[in-house]
Amino acid sequence: MSKIEKLPTQFSPFLKEIESTLKTCIEFDREEKSHIYLWQSNLGAYPYLPLNFEYPCSKMTNEPLQFLAQINFSDFPHLENFPAKGILQFYLNMKEWDLGMDESLDRLQLNHRVLYFPDVDENEKLLKNRETLKQLSEIPEDEEELWVGASGLVFKEVQQYITFFDYRFAPLLFNRNEVAESWEDDDLLHAYHYYEKPYTEEFQLEGGHRIGGYANYLHSTDNRIEFGIKDYLLLMQLDIDEGLEWCDNGIAQWYIHPRDLKQKDFSKVVFLWACH
Repeated sequence: MSKIEKLPTQFSPFLKEIESTLKTCIEFDREEKSHIYLWQSNLGAYPYLPLNFEYPCSKMTNEPLQFLAQINFSDFPHLENFPAKGILQFYLNMKEWDLGMDESLDRLQLNHRVLYFPDVDENEKLLKNRETLKQLSEIPEDEEELWVGASGLVFKEVQQYITFFDYRFAPLLFNRNEVAESWEDDDLLHAYHYYEKPYTEEFQLEGGHRIGGYANYLHSTDNRIEFGIKDYLLLMQLDIDEGLEWCDNGIAQWYIHPRDLKQKDFSKVVFLWACH
């Protein structure tokens, strides 16, 4: 019996619709390593930066941003429309309460940055050294609890069904259920919760770190709607774990337009996060 067939009977009329949402994504976990090369995938270690490349700074304060993570796609299982090679990096402003989160589509990446290096040179003599990177990317003292330590990353390909609060989920149920058309708002709310717990528990959709796939939402609403990026895809989601804690146990997400992803253009990636 497949996972979807284990859903309770209230989902029986909608199994085909839910099945159609299945996507391949890449989940990842932190992995302790005695040494992390500058070109390896990592969280909170050091970034790959050529000697002649200017370290990314806030466009608002002109101060260096803090390196968060990098993905080397040579370590990475193939994922449709994602690069097959190169390094993708994420930088935040950890001196700001919102970590540099974007405020509008016409003011993107002013206080955070996503960089992509399509070609990787595995020669440390041609890269900025660790001491320089440490000074530039130093995490403010009051934010040091964000990290337990630098780590490598281990990737795993998984199949994922749509998450419950994705804006496309409710129409799968309510737009195809004739009874729902006559329900009052309160009844719809009760029905929503009637579906939420069994669906979330069966697919273990509490969160996690991933590339691609569907995002998880803390406040019962898809944050792409409010931001006006309904047609954007999840690029990366970073959740909390034993070594990483966002403000108030939050969750961070980066979104990209499908066209930009195919063209390997990461200059317009949107960064959002939410907390409890």
